[in-house]
Amino acid sequence: MAAFDELVALVRPPDLWRFAIDWEAIESSIGARLPDDYRSIVDHYGWGGFYEDLAIWVPPTLSVPEHGDITIQGPWARDSLAGLRASIPASDVWVFPDGTSAPVDLGDDANIPFLGWGANSGGCYGYWHMIGPDPNTWPVVYTNLGGNWDYHPGGLAEYLLAKLSNTYPENTDDYRNRQEQDGGDVHAEPLYGEPYFAMWTE
Repeated sequence: MAAFDELVALVRPPDLWRFAIDWEAIESSIGARLPDDYRSIVDHYGWGGFYEDLAIWVPPTLSVPEHGDITIQGPWARDSLAGLRASIPASDVWVFPDGTSAPVDLGDDANIPFLGWGANSGGCYGYWHMIGPDPNTWPVVYTNLGGNWDYHPGGLAEYLLAKLSNTYPENTDDYRNRQEQDGGDVHAEPLYGEPYFAMWTE
C-alpha cells in the first residue's frame, strides 16, 4: 500500500499507538468487508482527526462515542445520503483527482451502494462507493452534500494523501477565490498549515 506508506510519511501517527481489533466481528456487524487501507489507517492512527477535524470513524472496540463508531455512523450516513438523492441538483458533479468531472450518480437502487467512513465538523461526509466485490477497489466520495463532491477512484489512503498534501483539485467558492488570487493555479494554497493528526478521547 504505497499510498498508505506515503500518508504515514506525511502525517505521523500517534506514538506507540496500536490496538487489537477484531475486524471479522466489525465487518459482520456492518455487513461488508472493509478496505485494507482503512484497516491500516485505523490500526495506526486510532480515533481522532486530521487537522483535528476530519475524522475517520472507527470500530467500537476503541471505546469511542457513538458519533465516532463506524458500525453506527457508516450505515446512518448511507441512509442519509439515500434520503437526499432526489434533491441533488443535476448540475452537481463528481470532481476527480485529475480535475475532470462527471454528473453525480448515486444509482437507482433503494439500497444505494455507499457506506460512510468519516466526517468533519463542517458537515462534510466521506463514503465508499461499493461498486464491486473487492473493497480494495472501492472509490471514495467526500462531500458537503451541497454541491461539492470529491470522487477518488484510488481509495481512502490515496484520497487522504491527495487532500492533505493539497494536490486534490477543489470546486468550492473559497477555493475558486484563492485560485484567482494565485493566478489560476489549479492547486491554490491550502486553508491550513502542515497536516497533522490529533487523537481524541471522546
